Amino acid sequence: MLFVLIKLKINSNRYRGYDCRDNVFCLKTGEIVYHVAALGIVLNTEQNQQRFYNFHTDDILCLAVSPDMSLVATGQVSSIQISVLMYMVYLTLIVIRR
Repeated sequence: MLFVLIKLKINSNRYRGYDCRDNVFCLKTGEIVYHVAALGIVLNTEQNQQRFYNFHTDDILCLAVSPDMSLVATGQVSSIQISVLMYMVYLTLIVIRR
């Protein structure tokens, strides 16, 4: 699985602010990572471009970044799925399902 680099116009009003905390991070590249609905999003503010991780099947409930800021992990709310990815090269390292 890879990050998908595409141009999309997304109209999402499904931001889970009521039960999610600590879900926006600044990465070592200066990019910002966050999630909306089932999308993981990496925002490059200098180029005004977004990259989307769209392999979740339900809302992302949690997001974490490794201490060295090289890995991002996302977890979805139902049918437990956790994805760990290297965001700089758009490579999913592992997907854990239960």
